[in-house]
Amino acid sequence: MTETARGMILNFVHLIDLIGHIPNGNRVYYEKRSQPPFLAMMVDAYIKHPSMPAEDSRRLILECLPALVKEHNFWMTERAAVVTRDGKDYVLNLYKGGITEPRPESYREDFETAANVTDDKQREQLYADLGAGAESGWDFSSRWMDTATSPFNSIRTETIVPVDLNAILCAQERLIGEFYQTTGNSAESDRFANLARQRADAIQAVFWNEEKAMWRDFDLKRSGQREEFYLSHIAPLFARCRGSTVDIMSTSFMNKLLNSPDVIVLFVIGLFVLRDLVSQFC
Repeated sequence: MTETARGMILNFVHLIDLIGHIPNGNRVYYEKRSQPPFLAMMVDAYIKHPSMPAEDSRRLILECLPALVKEHNFWMTERAAVVTRDGKDYVLNLYKGGITEPRPESYREDFETAANVTDDKQREQLYADLGAGAESGWDFSSRWMDTATSPFNSIRTETIVPVDLNAILCAQERLIGEFYQTTGNSAESDRFANLARQRADAIQAVFWNEEKAMWRDFDLKRSGQREEFYLSHIAPLFARCRGSTVDIMSTSFMNKLLNSPDVIVLFVIGLFVLRDLVSQFC
């Protein structure tokens, strides 16, 4: 399986070399949409496997680093947005569709969704937002609608800055810095480590909600945080987004997070799900 995993990683590297990012699917009509940037974490998981010799790990890092930097550049040039929070600007990232027509794989569904939109520009934007929702992997969720109770054709993915995407990019920047350190390139290692710290600080400044003790997506249209909680909002923990202002892995911060109403609700839901599973199999 390690050989298979290595081959998959190098296949993704080839796709980045070819078109600049990992497409939403390995077909021509998916080229304008990306997958979320998990490749750096895939490389990290592979090289940390107990069976990997140090030299093989270093060889893979050297093979993957140019592609990882190229992928990072794609997100920073094609998927960046400036978010203003408390008078300060932060460069963060969001999903985009890259299209102004129905998705080829769901042409009929998209065409019907836009059937009542008469304005050409609004219809093209709707198609772009549908593509962006598909790029996110959350296709589809009330997370991208105008409000949680709005109809499906209110989708506006391109105006919502997601917590999880920026946490994934924070991990990507941190890991690229670590990979450069392995190769002996201290200057690039320091640059990406600094980018990761800056993003972690931005995640706290833009997404953190002190009252709810949880992160929230940011709404560019309304210039504020979205109300609803989604499980993906805990992604900064998964990505270990440690900044210069707040250490989210500290005991004090974790205690605050564990007392969040969102976490308590998740715990209660988990108990009911566990009860149902037990009743089915026991």
